[in-house]
Amino acid sequence: MKLSTTFTVALVFAAALAASPVSAQQRKTVAGIVINIGIVDALAAEHVDSQHGAHTGGHGAGAEHIVVSLADAKSGARIAGAQIVVEVTDPKGRIQKKSLMPMTTAGVPDYSEVFDFGWSGKYVARLVVTPAGAAKPVTTRFTVNHYIP
Repeated sequence: MKLSTTFTVALVFAAALAASPVSAQQRKTVAGIVINIGIVDALAAEHVDSQHGAHTGGHGAGAEHIVVSLADAKSGARIAGAQIVVEVTDPKGRIQKKSLMPMTTAGVPDYSEVFDFGWSGKYVARLVVTPAGAAKPVTTRFTVNHYIP
């Protein structure tokens, strides 16, 4: 049985996430939208990303790849075409603000970007999610306790 290339890439990415030290995998439901966030070492994610090289910027020590997926809370249908802006506040109070890139992994829409997690400590990720056609955005926060050995 031959696996499709997309499915194979998804399996490799999932295996890399499982094998990598993941800082955060969290989920919240806000205003009928299930928001999933995952954070993994950017270099590890880059090597298995189906769109290798899509993210610009550093992939050195402390660079983390934030991936967000959205789903309708009632139907479970994945949500594509959204705009997501993430503000990450690090333990020293510095704020990074970026729009996530829309991507598709194994046929499933997701959104991602690389952020600097250069210190150990508490990081707060504030997400502003605007689904396609929505009148107003949905906002939520995730807290991540990041540790650099």
